[in-house]
Amino acid sequence: MKLSRFFNTSKSFSKRLTFWVLLTAGVIFALICIVLFFFMRNGLSKEAKQRAEGVLENTTLRINHVLNSVEVAVGNTVPLIYEHLDDPDKMYEITKQLLDINPIIAGSAVAFEPNYYKDRGVQFSPYAYRDGLEISSKQLGTDDYEYHYMDWYQIPKLLDTDYWSEPYYDTGGGEMIMTTYSYPLRDKDGKIFAIFTADVSLDWLTKLLSNIKYYKDAYTLAVSRGGTYIVHPRKERILNETIFSNITETEDTIDDGIAHAMIDGKEGFSKFKNDGIPSVAFYKPIQRTGWSMAIICPEKEFFQVVSLLGFIVVATMFLGLLTLLFVCHKAVKRITRPLERFAYSANEIAAGNFESELPEITTKDEMLKLHDSFKMMQNSLTERIKELKVVNEQKGRIESELRIASGIQQSMIPKIFPPYPDRRDVDIYGQLVPAKEVGGDLYDFYIRDEKLFFCIGDVSGKGVPASLVMAVTRSLFRIVSAHESNAGKIVTQMNEAMADMNESMMFVTLFVGVLDLPSGRLRFCNAGHCAPLMVGSGMGLLPVIPNMPLGVVMGFKFEVQETLLDPGSIIFLYTDGLTEAENISHEQYEEHRMLALTKQLKEEKNLNPTSFIKRMTDSVNEFVDSAPQSDDLTMLAVQYKGLKRDIRMQRSIVLANDVNDVPRLNEFVDQVAEALELDASLGMSLNLALEEAVVNVMNYAYPDGKAGTVNIEASADDDFLNFVISDSGIPFDPTTKEEADTTLSVEDRPIGGLGIFLVRQLMDTINYERVDGKNVLRLGKKLNQQSKETQE
Repeated sequence: MKLSRFFNTSKSFSKRLTFWVLLTAGVIFALICIVLFFFMRNGLSKEAKQRAEGVLENTTLRINHVLNSVEVAVGNTVPLIYEHLDDPDKMYEITKQLLDINPIIAGSAVAFEPNYYKDRGVQFSPYAYRDGLEISSKQLGTDDYEYHYMDWYQIPKLLDTDYWSEPYYDTGGGEMIMTTYSYPLRDKDGKIFAIFTADVSLDWLTKLLSNIKYYKDAYTLAVSRGGTYIVHPRKERILNETIFSNITETEDTIDDGIAHAMIDGKEGFSKFKNDGIPSVAFYKPIQRTGWSMAIICPEKEFFQVVSLLGFIVVATMFLGLLTLLFVCHKAVKRITRPLERFAYSANEIAAGNFESELPEITTKDEMLKLHDSFKMMQNSLTERIKELKVVNEQKGRIESELRIASGIQQSMIPKIFPPYPDRRDVDIYGQLVPAKEVGGDLYDFYIRDEKLFFCIGDVSGKGVPASLVMAVTRSLFRIVSAHESNAGKIVTQMNEAMADMNESMMFVTLFVGVLDLPSGRLRFCNAGHCAPLMVGSGMGLLPVIPNMPLGVVMGFKFEVQETLLDPGSIIFLYTDGLTEAENISHEQYEEHRMLALTKQLKEEKNLNPTSFIKRMTDSVNEFVDSAPQSDDLTMLAVQYKGLKRDIRMQRSIVLANDVNDVPRLNEFVDQVAEALELDASLGMSLNLALEEAVVNVMNYAYPDGKAGTVNIEASADDDFLNFVISDSGIPFDPTTKEEADTTLSVEDRPIGGLGIFLVRQLMDTINYERVDGKNVLRLGKKLNQQSKETQE
């Protein structure tokens, strides 16, 4: 079995279980190895430090012993110098005697102050030195070697104490790398008159430090007070380089700290990179001379034992895991073998064979419980399938009914555009996209008596309940506005009807507008709905009084507002499904995006209802992207275009508020018909319609015999004849008076209503407006239609 196939655990429970057991054991073993490695590393590191400190301490003692022996020898010889000061030549013998007794000393001199012996000149310094196996003497001071300026002479004078000099190569004396111990000699007045020296070769120090074998690739070095190498495995660096020569070129700042610590006479242990190799350094000062020595060891060698032990532990752990893998896999596979038989039975049950035979279990463990659970599942599934058949049948009926309901709801709103292709004064486009099969948004519009009645609404809630309230709201709008032209009264009557039957406490936000098409005057009433967007010469939200939504409170007085639309203006109505549309980040579309797009369309001069709503829809869809629609989205755009006609006839007359003045009206209408060359039958129809309308005004606008006037203006273009009847009487709208039911007999028919019925039958359009305190009634007749009838 290949390990790659074994660790493909997607199809085998036993393999997955083995895998997780193995993974858990591996993690535990790994943690144990980490802890062991940590403690071993710390322990070995501590032991190595102690060992290095011991080596350095022992070496320091040996060095100090050598240096101390030199100091003692010099101190013991000083009395001989004082004793023979009167014999300058005796100094040669004294220095030879010092070298003879002390083999460690390579040379010795008694260097006197200038002209101390006047007969011996400025520079008098008897010097004894080793010449092979012999000890020779010479005068140290010469013109080429003026010892008075040497460090070994000047520094002890300045410090007024004995002094070990910095290592140097003596070219005028011992011709070797050495250090000099200088001892000041004073007269009875305490004044220094000479410096007694002992030169010590550093070969013994190099051999001493080189013989230290801390680790195979470890080495020792020593530096002077100033950091100059005294001992180093690379000979070319001795006295030519300092410990700072290389460390300043590296980015690692740890070696800088080591160097400064050694110069400052400190001892310690640090890790650093030595020529790019991770290493450790143990350093300790040589107090007597101010020098410092260090042991440098590669880190890999320092922790070599730890690495070896770590390898052994990891190898042991790996072998243990392999053993555990084999044992665990065999044991788990044997224990879980019944699961394979249960899996086969489950497949049979999934295929619909609920009577499939289950494997027999003889143990009293979880497998028996699983067998009983499978048996119970078989029985439950059989019953559940029966229930699901019933539920699916019911669900199918519900879905079918929802599709029918959606179709009925969609049929209740206008969806044929353009809705009035023969009209040139208005353009409309609407769109409703429900969030579910049925929704609670609505819009509607129609034209009556040259007025465009339109509305848009949003029912609280969603689904079937909201759709039912939507249907009721739309029907109420049609019923109430059929005999009422005041937007405020339309909303008020709808609210009373809905609040009276609102047991479910659902409400509707609604905006109702009544646009007088001849004048462009818009009267509207808002019931808690979003403020529409007005786009014309300017652009902005229509200032609306919020009022209360429909169906909340009975008796609420809704206020009506009005504004005048310029030709070409668009009023854009929408539900909150537009501004509150959310993307996957739960950001809303909001009004500022709607206004920004509208501004762009206005700059593009692409203002018509159809393109306006389609561009708005594309913008919302792009913003929402893949997020599901959370609310119904409804938009309605109405563009008022107005009409500019070339007037070919225009006349007017003013009548007194007296039926006796009606003959003048008949004469006026005849003159109009004659000017337009209308046939006699049409002239008679116009006379009858105008007479009914004017007498209506005289009877109702000026009651109780109050005197007044009635103004009649007639104008015509090539297509249309218009009569405008205006008066200053009390407000009276004849178009809202119920028409007489002509299907009833004369006895059953109530009095009144025939006049307005007659006017509607004779004229093509009828429109009433209350403007600036006047009643304005407009009657219109299509002339092109009359011409066609005449030709026929």
